[in-house]
Amino acid sequence: MKRIVPIGLMGIGVYWCIMSIQYGLWVRKGPGGGFLPMLAGILAILIGIWVVKDSFKETDLGKFNKKVFLPIGVMLAIAILSEYIGLICAIVIYLFCWLRFYSKVNLKTTILITIICPCIVYAIFIMWLKVPVPTGIFGRLM
Repeated sequence: MKRIVPIGLMGIGVYWCIMSIQYGLWVRKGPGGGFLPMLAGILAILIGIWVVKDSFKETDLGKFNKKVFLPIGVMLAIAILSEYIGLICAIVIYLFCWLRFYSKVNLKTTILITIICPCIVYAIFIMWLKVPVPTGIFGRLM
């Protein structure tokens, strides 16, 4: 398990590097749209190599734990749900379920975080930066 995740990270890094080339690494005497993804890809590859190299030093690799894949599944669920109900609503559902049922946070704190965080995301990304996020069914109704 301690080798599977870093190898996956290296694969993602290679994908980022390949895809970043099509956005241009250096455009008009300055960094292009693919510059930061290329750096992130190289960093992911280097970190993956470092972790895999260190895993060979350990004798006890531990037992397989299914909970490692839970955040990946949750992120996939958010991506799929955001197309149907919108990104902000998907974030609300995710935050509430994760805090209340997985982290066992009390109801008052859960509700407070579930209200504040999506409002901050909405204010920064939708109102200020004008990022086109998936609106889902609510965007089609308006």
